[in-house]
Amino acid sequence: MVRRTSSDNDIFSGPDKAPWRRSADTHDAYLLKYVTTRGALKLPKYQYRSTNSSLLYHYVIQHYLAWLLPLLPRWMAPNLVTLIGLWFTAVAHASLIWYCPLLQGVAPRWVYFLNGVCFWSYQTLDHLDGKQARRTGSSSPLGLLFDHGCDAINTTTVVLNLAAVWQLGPGLRTYWMWAGFALAFFLGTLEEYYTGYMNLPTLNAPNEGLALIYGIFFLTAAVGPEFWTQEVEALGCGRNSVLWLVCVPVSYTHLRAHETPEHLVCRLLLEKKKKKCNNKVHSV
Repeated sequence: MVRRTSSDNDIFSGPDKAPWRRSADTHDAYLLKYVTTRGALKLPKYQYRSTNSSLLYHYVIQHYLAWLLPLLPRWMAPNLVTLIGLWFTAVAHASLIWYCPLLQGVAPRWVYFLNGVCFWSYQTLDHLDGKQARRTGSSSPLGLLFDHGCDAINTTTVVLNLAAVWQLGPGLRTYWMWAGFALAFFLGTLEEYYTGYMNLPTLNAPNEGLALIYGIFFLTAAVGPEFWTQEVEALGCGRNSVLWLVCVPVSYTHLRAHETPEHLVCRLLLEKKKKKCNNKVHSV
């Protein structure tokens, strides 16, 4: 058992303990696993900044979002909108895994159609939660943290459902596809951490990526999952293997390679390291 002592990494102990935490000491150990002193002090000042260059969003999605947003009651918290979106993906996952627990086999076609509807609903609500927050004046850094936390969970849900549709099974192909999706999500978040912006390029995962995913589910509902295991004669492998070979490299190269060098995470990491070294030299 590790003993926790008052230090620079613990602003919730001692005489300077934050007043809103004095009656909640039992939660300190949990909170301090995720929030450092520096992070806790900067959290109230954090402002989310993003750019979205998605063609699909600008020409299609934002138009029906403008129609749907007024339908949300003003008393509905943005986090509730996010949570409902997560519930849709949970329903999609549970329905498909019920019939295909080993990510193989055939489910009724209505299950694939339901998955398409659920992932479209998740995408729509994922856009609406931020608009609802700005509409009601309830935007907060913790709300953003909750939103991105749900997105991280759905990264795994999407991969498992796709693996079941493509009949990949519980093997290395499924693992590497999940690793590619997870790494893409991590690198996007890391880029935001160092640049201060969430930059979504012309083709990005929250818009075009999800549209492709629920399009796959709708197509599977129409033609059946056997479509993905049929062999492509020119390549000598099934359609699912072709899609897997395309999907994994694309997800691994999600680090906005088309942007200018000053926006690349690797360059920023090197610059930060260089600045730290220079500061140490000057201090000496």
